[in-house]
Amino acid sequence: MPERSTTDAIFVALQVMEKYREKRKPCYLAFLDMEKAYDRLPRAVLWIALRLSGVPKRLITVIRDNYERSKAANSTRGDKERRILYTDDIALVADNQEELEDKVQLWQRALTDNGLRLNVKNTKFISSEQCAGSILDYQGKAIEKVEEFRYLGSNLSEEGSVDQAVREQTNAAWLKTLKGKLYRTVVRPALLYGSECWALGKALERQLHAAEMRTLRWACGWTRRDRVRNEDVRAVMKTAPIQLKMREQRLRCYGHVLRRPEDHPTRLALDFEAPGKRPRGAPRKRWKDVIKRDLAEVGVTDALGRIRWRQITRTADPVTARD
Repeated sequence: MPERSTTDAIFVALQVMEKYREKRKPCYLAFLDMEKAYDRLPRAVLWIALRLSGVPKRLITVIRDNYERSKAANSTRGDKERRILYTDDIALVADNQEELEDKVQLWQRALTDNGLRLNVKNTKFISSEQCAGSILDYQGKAIEKVEEFRYLGSNLSEEGSVDQAVREQTNAAWLKTLKGKLYRTVVRPALLYGSECWALGKALERQLHAAEMRTLRWACGWTRRDRVRNEDVRAVMKTAPIQLKMREQRLRCYGHVLRRPEDHPTRLALDFEAPGKRPRGAPRKRWKDVIKRDLAEVGVTDALGRIRWRQITRTADPVTARD
């Protein structure tokens, strides 16, 4: 819902724990987890909740039709209307263990009456004082006490300190997967800028390959003395070899040029022949020679079908098919 983010919920939880700690009073927090909360929510309850929240009847009708009269659907990432106040991330606060147990049982009954089911195994609670073990739900199942709990992506400890949260976020901020993502989106594009126009020989490709591997090993904190294979470094960083990415860019450029009108400057430059005869001896590597080699490697000759051309010539990184 508007004005209610996950950060707001984390702020409320930390402030409550801070205020209790300031007065040196015990603080108990239970974190409820529902079994398939979003899927189990009865549709009738959803329409009532929307109406009570002031949503116009016209919009409620549109949403209801989307669920009840749909005959077909497109597969997309994420949920449809994912704004129902974190149904499976409810936190309950109490002054003592008995009060917390009563609140959990009360909520559990209310959830059951509305078609939801508490996942006791994943429901946990923390306490600022040493209490005697677990609390019970209304069916007599034990709810475990833990020293810390990850609530909405942030670690909450029983002391109310943020030490562990800082450590977790510090580690998460510079994961190898994040380094790989930064390399693919920032470093590699800068390294390959204009490379689709280059007529590179194998020696220069090896030079770029060596530069790439030095960068990736540095990002992983490894050197050649660690004797980690290049393939393993790439697997960790989720990156395709730079030679294949250069080939992809060259073939993409070549396809664009061939699809241009014959009077376009790039097409004229491709077909241009300087006057005179070629001297004896092997000529320097030409762009068309590199393209010929690339086409032979991927096994295509037609660049006019744009979608098919890209499907065949692209080289995706292991982590994503969009690069």
